[in-house]
Amino acid sequence: FWKDTATQCHNKMRGFSDWPQTYFYLKVVDPEKHDNDQEPTILKVKVTETRVVPPDELEEFPAPLTRDIVLGPNKKKDGLRVVCLDGSVLELRRVQPAGKAKPFGARDLQNGYPRQILQWIEQTDTTHVPAGTASKKKKSTTTTATTAS
Repeated sequence: FWKDTATQCHNKMRGFSDWPQTYFYLKVVDPEKHDNDQEPTILKVKVTETRVVPPDELEEFPAPLTRDIVLGPNKKKDGLRVVCLDGSVLELRRVQPAGKAKPFGARDLQNGYPRQILQWIEQTDTTHVPAGTASKKKKSTTTTATTAS
């Protein structure tokens, strides 16, 4: 997300949807806990559907850069939104966390972590990736935080 525009990420996701697939790692942050010694929850998430959010649907364009993954304003339709390199916004519509059998609406991922913040993490930032997963990551050019796209 941090090296490509939303359009580039969206096109890579479509191109790599069958193989090698598009995934990223995210960190679940509890804003009420200020204990830095506690290990954050890290999730590997496959992305199966995205869309580029048109600038006229955004409050501010370009959007301010952030690692936070936020819900879109429309509670029924919008998925999770990620700000990309140029301030464009990619909306994650369907995702599949590791260990889950089927993809589901990205909004439901945030609903599973109420009052918590989801943040994407870079593949190169192995301090946040659980032991053993950093060496298993594939090298490919996908739209994910695990591949530095």
